Amino acid sequence: PSLTHGKRIAKSVARSTQWLDETLAGVTQAAVFAPVMGSLSPEQRDISARALAARDGVAGYVLNDVTLSADDRLWAAQRSLALLDSGKPRYMAGASAPDMALRAVLSGVDLVDSSYAYAVTEQGLASAYVLGGTGTAAHVDLWQDEMAADFGPLVPGCTCMACRLHHRAYLNHLLCAREMLATVLLQVHNLHCFQRFFADMRDSLARGSLATDAARFIERYGSGAFGELSQLAVQVSSPTTKIQRRRHA
Repeated sequence: PSLTHGKRIAKSVARSTQWLDETLAGVTQAAVFAPVMGSLSPEQRDISARALAARDGVAGYVLNDVTLSADDRLWAAQRSLALLDSGKPRYMAGASAPDMALRAVLSGVDLVDSSYAYAVTEQGLASAYVLGGTGTAAHVDLWQDEMAADFGPLVPGCTCMACRLHHRAYLNHLLCAREMLATVLLQVHNLHCFQRFFADMRDSLARGSLATDAARFIERYGSGAFGELSQLAVQVSSPTTKIQRRRHA
């Protein structure tokens, strides 16, 4: 079916608006985040956005077009957000990877999910990306054989508990032994890196330099540096399943 026009898109917008009204009528003490519909139809996206904007009971908006390409999702977000209340939070599902999160925020999105840190952990990687700086390695692959004799921190300069108390050789051992502690320590580190990235993003917004900082970030790390969510979507096992299979070649 077409993503830009047709009765199916119009019906989905009308049905979603009807369900929203039914939900709002039955909810008294909960914040309702409403999905913005319309796929890639400019007309239907406008109809959906105007319907949501007209309902006072809507506390925020959800951009949930996860089946579209990144460029199409950002176009759809910009089209709809132009008609919505900028004082209400706007959440984009699936925009968790750092490069996509930057593009989403520049498009007017306020909230993304934190699944990216988990996806990186499931690959046996330690995040090394930063919004500023000069580094070009987005991650450290702790599965690599040379890590077995590397007694440095997971990422030099990191202040998280995993980097302060443990080293690469220990994490490599835990991964190869398929120990659950590998996932725990990597998740501690990757969430720390993820939170630092968003703190830096907020500082950049306050300075008014996010567009420039984002462009430098994406140029420095290159396309394809943050594909762990796609890998997670198709992989069968994880380091905690004790299956003898390396996450990363």
